[in-house]
Amino acid sequence: MKPTEMFNTFKAAPIQTIAGWQDKRFLWILMAAVSLFMVILAHSVFQIWLYMRPCEQCVYIRFAFFCMAFGGIIAAIYPKNIGLKLVGYALAFWGTTGTCGRPRIS
Repeated sequence: MKPTEMFNTFKAAPIQTIAGWQDKRFLWILMAAVSLFMVILAHSVFQIWLYMRPCEQCVYIRFAFFCMAFGGIIAAIYPKNIGLKLVGYALAFWGTTGTCGRPRIS
């Protein structure tokens, strides 16, 4: 499908189009690839090129991106399987909420 056809389909029926996209492997792989790219970019730019040590918050952010990447990889195995898709969503949302390892302040 061409990008213009995808955009026109999205414009005509956005909810149905998004529901159909989550059954395709491309978007799950894209999420995993972008997440891993951000981790590699942060590591190579800040730690290797600028010689900066990661702060505590940076470690949590990298862990969140790894959670999202792992969730995308699991869901990309077979995106039409509801179980794998739910595990992928759970890991992605767990990573994005920021509670994936940060100590709680009481």
